[in-house]
Amino acid sequence: MNSIINKTLDVVDFIVNEDLEKLANVVEPLSEDAKRAYVPTMEETQGMDDSQFGVVLWHPTIGKFNKFAMNEPAITELNLALLADNVNDLPEELLKIAGANLTCAAKGFGVKVPEALSKYASDIFIENILDVRDINEVNFVKKANKVDKRFATSDEEYPINTKEEITKAAEYFNTYHNSFTPNTKLEYAINVTKAATEKNIDVSSSAVIKYASIDTLNLLKTLSITLLLEYLF
Repeated sequence: MNSIINKTLDVVDFIVNEDLEKLANVVEPLSEDAKRAYVPTMEETQGMDDSQFGVVLWHPTIGKFNKFAMNEPAITELNLALLADNVNDLPEELLKIAGANLTCAAKGFGVKVPEALSKYASDIFIENILDVRDINEVNFVKKANKVDKRFATSDEEYPINTKEEITKAAEYFNTYHNSFTPNTKLEYAINVTKAATEKNIDVSSSAVIKYASIDTLNLLKTLSITLLLEYLF
């Protein structure tokens, strides 16, 4: 699967591919150290030791590509968050290797492991070379088709599938909801609140609760008027 080599995976890829908006969304809830982390260039990663990466993608004719640097705490936290954010979009073969090595490094650095990576967590480092030809493309396609992704808006923005995504979406709403249209603001608040309730996640400190409650109140008023009219007529 040569396409995985060209996929945006770690923080270096996000910067090289200028996917800065998504990167900013992932980084927002992280520590100040992670936000100030030094990110090596693509050329620098190729000169670093393979053991400093969660996974090394390899193909006999293309060569190797070092992914998910974990040589120090801040960049480990960054790449952990990015891997967790894309857990539903990546093949299991990559997740098992990168997940094991990044979580092991995180434990050594005292960095919190995202819940989405708990099934891949490891106390030991494992062999990090992944021959991309070993990726089962059929299983990966089945996995991608099986996942029913949820988003805060109908435009499929702001994913809300995991605890990290829901918490991040609630925090993002606090900062930027004034820039949303009224309809988007309401839709976003309702969807995030519903997802949080289903997964028993506390978002009471977020403004999503306020706006979702306003909509619920309006709905109750509408129902009350409807019932009254039915009773009278």
